[in-house]
Formats: sequence, structure tokens, C-alpha cells
Amino acid sequence: PAGEDSMRSPAMAYVATFAALVAAVLLRWLLHPVLGDSLALVTLFGVVALAVWLSGVYLAVAVALLGYLACAYLFIEPHAYLGLGEVRNVVGMLAYMFTCAVIIVLGEAMRRAQQQSEERRETLRVTLASMGDAIITTDAQGRVVWLNAVAETLTGWKQSEVRGLPLEKVFQIVNEETRKPVDNPALQALETGVIMGLANHTILISKDGSERPIDDSAAPIINKHGKCTGAVLIFRDVTERRQAERTLQLSEERFRSLVNAITSIVWTTDAQGAFVTQQPSWAAFTGQTWQEYKDFGWTNAIHPEDRETVIALWRQARQTKGRYRSYGRLWHARSKSYRHFEARGIAVLEADGTIREWVGKCLDVEYQFQAKQRIDRLVAELKEADQRKDEFLAMLGHELRNPLAPLQNFLEIMKQAHSSSQLIDQARGTM
Repeated sequence: PAGEDSMRSPAMAYVATFAALVAAVLLRWLLHPVLGDSLALVTLFGVVALAVWLSGVYLAVAVALLGYLACAYLFIEPHAYLGLGEVRNVVGMLAYMFTCAVIIVLGEAMRRAQQQSEERRETLRVTLASMGDAIITTDAQGRVVWLNAVAETLTGWKQSEVRGLPLEKVFQIVNEETRKPVDNPALQALETGVIMGLANHTILISKDGSERPIDDSAAPIINKHGKCTGAVLIFRDVTERRQAERTLQLSEERFRSLVNAITSIVWTTDAQGAFVTQQPSWAAFTGQTWQEYKDFGWTNAIHPEDRETVIALWRQARQTKGRYRSYGRLWHARSKSYRHFEARGIAVLEADGTIREWVGKCLDVEYQFQAKQRIDRLVAELKEADQRKDEFLAMLGHELRNPLAPLQNFLEIMKQAHSSSQLIDQARGTM
């Protein structure tokens, strides 16, 4: 408290201590008609205790000595004289000093313990006040004792307003979907003596009626004797996290919809090429279960004749940390046959250049493969037909040359044999 802190300041402590010493001597003087010379130092012990509590050992020793001198001078025979020459007075002084020493030692120990307790309490207060989470502490009956600045912001209540109020009034929570009140975890912690947490989708209603989603936990405060003396409630505003979760959920839903709309297989593997998460599109195409295709079980869906080639290309891509591309035949569960596919992948690298994972797809190219086969057959057939055409034309040319040669010869004879009608008739007949 501020008043206690001001009393602990050196100047105020000295003034208060010496004022108490004067008051103790004056009180003993007022009691002198009743007490006489007995108990001459009785009023000083309280002042010594006060001095050690306020300022420590040195002031307490000074107060004990000054008090003894004053009271011995005024109230111990012979008056106006210390009388240390008498054994009775020396024994009384030693007994007084011993008692004061005990008071000083015990008082100093208590004062140091109090200071350490205050330091720990202040450290705890500063720590809790500086935390990013909201914190509320209660007593054993569930009444609010303290809350930090974050809790003030979230609940709308000030520290000066809440002390002694029931926690349910300051910390009002309902279910986000049903709008029904939710069991307060701090009160549950008080009842059960164990750490409790909120259910999901909990809404905090602040003093002004505004609402925000939160999550929290509460723990009982157990003293060294095992008794529950209160509870501490820690909660936080999760509006941003809830929005991020919803955004991520929408993104995942869009991604799943996109993957489902794509006829090809979309996959991810670890750096070595093993499936470490479930691949729905792979399972849908090949019919393999997660237990069958996880790790490197996916290679069993590749045609045995193509498997080694696909794996070899994969190893080569891992070594070069580049792109992966291969062709082969993959088992298709729906048609119960192998279908030709084209696999493509790319390595995702860490900052140091090592492979973190692979992402890629397998595209079903069975129809393209069959179309290519048909085109290849047609090209072969056309080449064969063209060759037969050439052979036919060559044979036709040969067969035509045989009759055309004599025709040409006889035409030349007829041209030159104008006067010989017999020769012309013979040539015509031959032609």
C-alpha cells in the first residue's frame, strides 16, 4: 500500500521511530506513580520492534540504547544516574539487551521475509500484468480478487469495480451455437481442485454487451497446506485465430473440390519419395488402401515392366533436385486394367537447398496412347499402300512397254514404205 511505502521511506521511518520512543518514555513516566521503580523498561520493547520493522537492525539498536539510557536515568534507582556500578542494574541491563537482541533478530527476519514476499508479489503482479493473455484471480468463494489490463479490455470491467464481485458477473460466457451459458472453468477448478478448460466455440460477453470468441483454462490456487485458496483464470481473444481457421478451412475445401474435379492424380511425398500423408486421388484411381500405398507401397500399382524405369527416373530427379517426368502403366481399379499415364513432379526446396517434399500429378494418357497407336497403324498402312502403288506402276510400265515398242517400230515402217502396199498391209495387220 502507498501509506506503508511512505512509512518505509528512511526519513519517515526515523521520525516515526523516535516519536514512538518519546511516547514510550512519556508513557512510562505517566505510569511511574503506579509502577514505581519496577518494570522501568517495559514500554521500550514495542518501540524496538517497531524500529526493526520500519528501518532494520541499526535503528533498532540505536532505539534500544537511547531508550535504556532515558529510562534508566529516569526510573531506575539511583535516579538521575545510570547506576552501572551496582550488580542489580548491570544484570537488568544485560537482560534488557538480550531481550532487545531477540526482538531485533526476530523482527529483522520477519522484515526480510516480508520484503521478499512483497518483492515476489510485485514480480508476480508485473509479470501477470505484462502478459498478453487476460488473467483473473478469485478467492476460495469465487469472488474476483484481481484482473490484469488485458482482462479489463476483454471484459469491460475495471479493477476498482470488480473486487469482491462474483466471477460469473464479470466473466460471462455462452456457447456460440446454442447461446446457452457455459460452465465457468474457474468455478469448476475450485470445486474439483484440478485444471479445467473451456469447450470449443465459447463466447465472452463483455460489460458493454460486445461478444468475442475465446479459449481459456483455469487452475486452483493451492497453498502449502494443500488447501484451495482461490483460482486463476487465463483466457485470450481468438477472433483472429478463428478467422484464420475459417479461411484455411475454406481454402482446404476449395483445394479438395479442385482436386476432385481434376481427372489426374495429385500427390505429395516426402524428400525420399514416400507417401507420408493420405492421397485421396491416388486411392480413388488405383483402388489401393492407405496401408497398401503409404511409404513406397505406391510403386506396386505400376506395371511390373515399367516399375524399374519409373523408379530409376525418380532417383535421378532426386539427385538433380530438378523436375521429375516419366511414363508407364498404372493400375486402374474401375476398369480393372493397366492404363498409360504420364507422371510429373517438382521438388520443393528448403532455404539451404535440401529437398523438403515433392508435389506433382499423374495424368491418365490412355486415350492419347491409343490414338497414337491408331495413327501409327494408319501411317504404316499408308506407307505400305504407297509402296504397292509404286510396285504396280512399275509393273504397269513394264507391261505397257512390251506392246508399245513394236507399235512404234511398225509406225516407222509405214511412214517409210509409201510405195509398198503389201508391206503396209502386213504392218497394219501386225499392229
